[in-house]
Amino acid sequence: MKKLILLPLIFLFLSCQNSMDNQASAEMYDMKGSSVAGAINPNEELEGADVDLSGEFEEMSSSGGSYDFSKSSSTDGARATNENEQQGIQQTANSTNAKDNQKIIRTARMTMEVEKYDTARVALEKMLMTFGARVESEQESRHSYRVENQLTIRVAPEKLDDLIAAAVAIGVDVDNKSINSRNVTRQYVDLETRLASKRAVIERYRDILKTARTIKDILDVEEHLRQVVEEVESMEGQLRVLKDQVGESTLFLTIYETFEQSYAKKETFWSRMGRALGNGWRGGQEFMIGVVSLWPFWIIAGGLFWVIRRTLKRRKKK
Repeated sequence: MKKLILLPLIFLFLSCQNSMDNQASAEMYDMKGSSVAGAINPNEELEGADVDLSGEFEEMSSSGGSYDFSKSSSTDGARATNENEQQGIQQTANSTNAKDNQKIIRTARMTMEVEKYDTARVALEKMLMTFGARVESEQESRHSYRVENQLTIRVAPEKLDDLIAAAVAIGVDVDNKSINSRNVTRQYVDLETRLASKRAVIERYRDILKTARTIKDILDVEEHLRQVVEEVESMEGQLRVLKDQVGESTLFLTIYETFEQSYAKKETFWSRMGRALGNGWRGGQEFMIGVVSLWPFWIIAGGLFWVIRRTLKRRKKK
């Protein structure tokens, strides 16, 4: 019985296998035909390809895929390189401008001896005119052994070194010389920044003052505004001083000429006698002048003497 059931099953299996082989052969034949047709009509293949590519792009877009644009990458790289070069050039320019915008206060001090003071003073005036410098103040003093002048000279910073060299050529000996440079860029920029901020605060207070309604609000705003204005005026004064010191360098110059002292000869006896007689005569004159200047005292003393004497005489008669 089992053999009878198994035989139909084997027959059915073989039939299915033959049908599957025939279907595969037909599919192979269809594929070959389509390839031959594609070779004969390329336009149809291109159209199919376009459809397939568009489908792939749609699928890529929907799935969040990415596409490798090699040309675009190279272009972006070149653009990035150019931007980096421009940034480097800009940074170099900024650093150069920063160096040029340094706020430096230069101060020099020098003391020197000159052979002839009057001649040196004239030469100094000509030198100042040559360098466009000016004398801000001077103090001259003359003694029996020395003549001296202390000058405060202002000159453009870039001409300070040349001015000092020219001044040294006028003298015969330099006692001391010093040059000091102080960088106040940070202080300068800080003042400018704070001033801009304070001025903005002033404008805001003025806007608030326009909209204030009560007297209390007006007084409060005016008080705050007054304080900020005072701070601005103070900072403006500091900034003006810095601008003046940065705009012109200062040279404190002292020039002097020394004289040989002449010692007096030894006095003789008769010269000393003559000097003593002269001193005595002058002393007597001064004494007489002093006695005469006390005339009110002498009048009072004479009156008292007369009263006392008269009183004593009356007592003796009694």
